[in-house]
Amino acid sequence: MLSKLFPSSVNLKYCTAFLVSLGLTYIVIKDTNIQKYLRFILRKWSYDHKVTVIVSSETESKFAVEQLKRKLNERKVIGLDCEWVSTKGKRHPVALLQLAAPDGFCSLFHLCSLKRVPSELLEILEDKSILKVGVAVVTDAHYLLVDYGVHCVGCLDLRYLAKQVGVEPRGLAKLAKDLFGTELDKSWQIRCSNWESETLTSKQIQYAAQDACIAVEIFDQLNHEEICKVHSRWKRLLWSKKDYWDHSYNLWSAHVGLNYKYRSKDSSNNSGSGRRMKPKPLDSVIKRNYNTLLHKVHYTNIFLLAPDNQVLCTISETKAAWYLEKELVDIVCDDPKTLKLKFEPSNRSSEPDGYYTKPKDNRCVVCGSETHLRRKNVVPTEYRKHFHDTLKNHHSHDVLLLCLSCHTRSNMFDQDLRDQLVIECDAPLAEKENNKFREMPELRAVRSAARALYHCGDTIPGPQRTELQKVICDIHVMLT
Repeated sequence: MLSKLFPSSVNLKYCTAFLVSLGLTYIVIKDTNIQKYLRFILRKWSYDHKVTVIVSSETESKFAVEQLKRKLNERKVIGLDCEWVSTKGKRHPVALLQLAAPDGFCSLFHLCSLKRVPSELLEILEDKSILKVGVAVVTDAHYLLVDYGVHCVGCLDLRYLAKQVGVEPRGLAKLAKDLFGTELDKSWQIRCSNWESETLTSKQIQYAAQDACIAVEIFDQLNHEEICKVHSRWKRLLWSKKDYWDHSYNLWSAHVGLNYKYRSKDSSNNSGSGRRMKPKPLDSVIKRNYNTLLHKVHYTNIFLLAPDNQVLCTISETKAAWYLEKELVDIVCDDPKTLKLKFEPSNRSSEPDGYYTKPKDNRCVVCGSETHLRRKNVVPTEYRKHFHDTLKNHHSHDVLLLCLSCHTRSNMFDQDLRDQLVIECDAPLAEKENNKFREMPELRAVRSAARALYHCGDTIPGPQRTELQKVICDIHVMLT
């Protein structure tokens, strides 16, 4: 048979070597332990060949960003971390921004020396196709927005990956210990050192670089485990590097931009010395939130006509039922349902684009999803209430439909903008610490008693009414 497969000129020993190498390759592919060992050797080699660059000038920034872009051609993922100084509990602007490429190349941008985020770096930070991974990385992105006005997008908290794979979602040091057995130096002397110093010490540089680099390694490990679980080995053999990355990005895209909320019950249910937990479905968190939404049609698109048949607007079924109950309209058509007023309206819409007269789709205006929709106030109510009456009365509230995922991301950007306006306009929000009005918990019972007596005092039995009156009298005596 070998004589048919190979020409007679080929020596038999080469044929044997070929078959042996083919068998070894198959064993390596099949054996998970060998795969893990090879990944460990590769990680050890890359760790010994890490390059760290400190950026404190425009020239150094251009070089560092050029290197980062070149290393992100195949796998668009970088480790991101920030360092800052706090004085008496007050946080200073971000002093150091750490970015690490998949091959271990790490750039430390000394923002307090640069005074701003370089324009060439913005292309990376504002590119949503590049994942920025880390623990509490969404919070770091929020600080960059507040301090430097930079919209850092594409942030993915590694704890989502850990929870999905079955590793306890803990801090960066704990994840590194559980996955690789690596002990990170988390000395408080370095963590709380002066990151605004013009010259960073070698320990500061090592500390800053290790966090960004280990974040990428943790992502690679957890992502690889999940990829192997979701897709078969033979299917993955046909993938190119681009295919592997596309599947990786799609795997975690639902969690991009979401802040991770740690729940202690995860650890309490995880007994024993190991850190492995029972894996949960990837979208379990989102599905759990979906169950709290009202599954209804938001826009019924019932047309309301003026007496001269001009379309005034579209209304809801509730509003249509009110018009019919008051006998203010006639039903003109059932499909689409159309009502005509029996009187001349006080005013008509003068919108040039006819926004009020067009039927509205029950879908997310961002991604087009038709499920789990929520209303979104484009102008938050705490700002809209200060508008002039002419801008509020009988005008659109700028309410749009968003799915839960887009609604969550939108709220995060809203909060970032709120924080910016607080600083720029010196206009703190009501819930801030210098709020003019504060609710005293001890007065809640008094308020409830007063409301009960005011609204239905005549129907309250005598003993209970006397008790409520005593609550009000007691607080009156105390205050006077």
